Amino acid sequence: MYTIRMSKIRILHIVHASFPSQSGYVIRTENILNAIIDKDLTIDVVGGIFAKRLEQTTRGSQFVKNERQYYQLLNPTLIKVLSLLNRIPVLGRLLRYIEILLNSVLISLTLKIKDYDVIHGHSSYRNGLSAFILSKIFQKPFVYDIHALTIDALEKNTIGYKIGYFAERLLIENANALIVIDDNLCDSIKREFDIQHKAIYVAPNGISSDVFKMKKPGIITKEIAIVPKNKFLIGIDNSKPIEGFGIVRKKLDYILEMLPDIHFVVFADKSASKDLPGMTFLPKLPVNKMPEFYSDLELFIMPRPKNTQSDTITPLKVLELMSCETLVIVNDVGGLTHCIKHNVTGFVLNDLSVHEIIESIKFALSYGDKKTLTRQARQWVIANKSWADSAQKYNDCYRNVLISNN
Repeated sequence: MYTIRMSKIRILHIVHASFPSQSGYVIRTENILNAIIDKDLTIDVVGGIFAKRLEQTTRGSQFVKNERQYYQLLNPTLIKVLSLLNRIPVLGRLLRYIEILLNSVLISLTLKIKDYDVIHGHSSYRNGLSAFILSKIFQKPFVYDIHALTIDALEKNTIGYKIGYFAERLLIENANALIVIDDNLCDSIKREFDIQHKAIYVAPNGISSDVFKMKKPGIITKEIAIVPKNKFLIGIDNSKPIEGFGIVRKKLDYILEMLPDIHFVVFADKSASKDLPGMTFLPKLPVNKMPEFYSDLELFIMPRPKNTQSDTITPLKVLELMSCETLVIVNDVGGLTHCIKHNVTGFVLNDLSVHEIIESIKFALSYGDKKTLTRQARQWVIANKSWADSAQKYNDCYRNVLISNN
């Protein structure tokens, strides 16, 4: 039984990484919170210590954004100390789990947890465990927000996987409610853990279609001088291993030999890669610049290999591209074919062979009515991917959790 104040409800979000980071998880959470219009909800956000990005420290230990109070646990000294400890072989491995308790302690010292009505923890499981520990100590309802299962990125039968599996199961079984990013992820959780949770809310990624819309082309060749002006520009992502960039990089010379009129533009952090003949790596771009760069592309290819993550997560990027009316070619994985329908809102690869990739790019470049496909893609996103709809799921979740536990 939990004691709550029914007049004004206070929610504490414990997130893996916080502003001004521009990771997909941060953008998703911020957009959903911005769309919550219930004036009876007060939401505070605390950023955990797990990401260890210096950019998170630039706003200090506290700041206000969009009328929300943010708390940052990280500071340059803590990042330096944790990074040094992580280099010690045995201690570095243990530190991954010591940080769970450290994160909980720092949060409890920074905020008055007893003043909140719901503790809302976000994946990864380490961050989720910190939130879960606090919810138990202070006897608060616990909501677990699963952006992706951490174990999907781990090699099975390893100690790390077994620990991760135990932790994920503990959180899923003991959460008062689960929020998941996708119906496919919801089904995957039920299969993986053989759990029929009574309170699961699906809050998909959305899109700000007023921000992500077609812009006047020309910015890439204007700002990135080494990009040729007489080539078809093909976008590809290299921000995470799941994107399948290596499949194209490995066969780059042959692809360019077969398609001499194209040039790849790689969306990633340029500082980590060097440009190649036929391939230019963009610098890290702010979100408000992305629509201009998307609008410069002839098409964007997303050759994500088939695995649990690619089958269960619809990335923000594909929705952004569709909203900007940029033609998209994707591999046949659930997280992408959920929104890209072949010859309707884009094109779907039959497989990831170099021959199929070449032929699909060739077909897309010569396709006679690209405008119809890209307009249909934008219309689909506007009709089906609203941050407001996902925000309502959060709102429903909080109300139902508090009512059922009062």
